This record gives sequence, structure tokens and C-alpha cells, in this order.
Amino acid sequence: MLYEDPKPVFGNAKKLNYDRLKDCNVLAVTGIAHPENFVEMLMDKSKGVIHIPFSDHHAFSSSDIAKIQKTFDEMSAPKVLVLTEKDAVRLKTNKFLADKIKSSMYYVPIKIDLLCDEEEKKLFNNQIISYVRNNKRYNKLYNNSL
Repeated sequence: MLYEDPKPVFGNAKKLNYDRLKDCNVLAVTGIAHPENFVEMLMDKSKGVIHIPFSDHHAFSSSDIAKIQKTFDEMSAPKVLVLTEKDAVRLKTNKFLADKIKSSMYYVPIKIDLLCDEEEKKLFNNQIISYVRNNKRYNKLYNNSL
């Protein structure tokens, strides 16, 4: 698993890479089952990390957003809020999220690299595409990837 450079959740944020992150304090917000590796990576690549963990598949409430905002406001600058890609999707449309924090929100894309040769990768990809094509519940995903 490879962590790519953080990307802005909203278009009004400055570009952020790991060279710039090393000078920042990070508020890590996670709603995933095992955030340890993600948080550890942020600790290694930043000035400091405050982690607010939520349960996997968490639906962020107004009080959750207030806690995130309060914690972020109390942090020393320079500071950024960093999310998993999964949490960024959920928070991007959250109606309780204030505009003032949006320019500081980033997510970290994750790239998966299979430990096999190219032929095995092709076989794996074909199996996934075949499964999605043959299971109507996921046909929308297949059709959007064409």
C-alpha cells in the first residue's frame, strides 16, 4: 500500500505534498476500522498529529463536526485537516461543515500494488470486471468505468 500526496477535498485549498506537510500540525480524522497505519504515516511525515477516531462507516453528526472544528481551531498554525479518501467522500457533502475549515481539508489517496507479475494482474483485473459485469447490483460501477 502506497500513500500518495494529499489532495484537497475542496478546490479552494493550496497544493500539499509531504515536503510541505513536515512543517504542519495535522488533525487526522478517521472513520475506518484500523487507522493505525494511516495515523503513523502522518506522524512520520508531519510536525505533529492530533487524531480524532470514529467508528468504521461513521455518519458525521453536527456535534462531531463541532468537535472537529473546535480541535482544529485550537491547534497551532500551520495546520491542516487530513482524512482518508473514504472519510473525505462522506464529509464533502456534510451540511454541518463550515466554510472556514474547507480550505484546510485534504485526503490521502491510497494506491494498491499487487505483488505479482503482469499476467497475474491482468487475470485479477479481468476477474473483478467479470464479477461486476455479472452482478446487477454493481453494474452501475462497471458502466461508469467504460
